[in-house]
Amino acid sequence: MGHYLGPARPTSLLLSLDRVAPLLLDSATAGLDHYLTAPELTRLAGFTLPKRRLEWLGARIAAKRLIRETLFGRSGATVPYNAISIDRDALGAPVVHVVGDDQPPPRLSLSHSDNLAVAFLSPSPDVRCGVDIERVEPRDASFAETYFSAREQAQAKRADDPAYALTEMWAVKA
Repeated sequence: MGHYLGPARPTSLLLSLDRVAPLLLDSATAGLDHYLTAPELTRLAGFTLPKRRLEWLGARIAAKRLIRETLFGRSGATVPYNAISIDRDALGAPVVHVVGDDQPPPRLSLSHSDNLAVAFLSPSPDVRCGVDIERVEPRDASFAETYFSAREQAQAKRADDPAYALTEMWAVKA
C-alpha cells in the first residue's frame, strides 16, 4: 500500500473513556472486532480489572482513530480500525503496524488517566515522542522528596503554582 507518510507535525487525540465504556458491556463486546485485531482481543480478554480493560481499550481506539485520520488526511485512504495493530517493543513502547503498508510505522505514545485516554503521533518514524496525562493537584512533600532533586524541588517552590510545576516535571520524567 505504501500510503503512510506520517503527520506533518506532532498530532494528538484525546478521548473520554465514557465514550468507550459502552463497548465493554456484555451485549456490545461482539463489536470489538471492528476495532481490534485477534491478538489485541486476546490481550484485552486477559485484563482482570475493568478499569484497566477500559483504559487499554480507550488508548488503542484513540490511537487507531488518530492513525486513520492521519492516513486519510495524507492520502485519502480509509483504513479499517482492525487493519491497524498496536503491539509493544522489547521496552514496552507501542509499535504500530498497518496491514499492507510498507512504510516505516509512525512513532506512537499512549497515556490514560482520570477517565481520559490520549494518543500522540510523532512527526517522523525517526523521532521518539511521549505524552502523559496527569491531574494537577497538591501532593505530599514526600512525593517531591522521593522523585525530585533538591534543585527541582526548589524550582517548583519558586513557581507561581508549585503543584502545576511538580506535575509538569513529573510528566516529563515519566
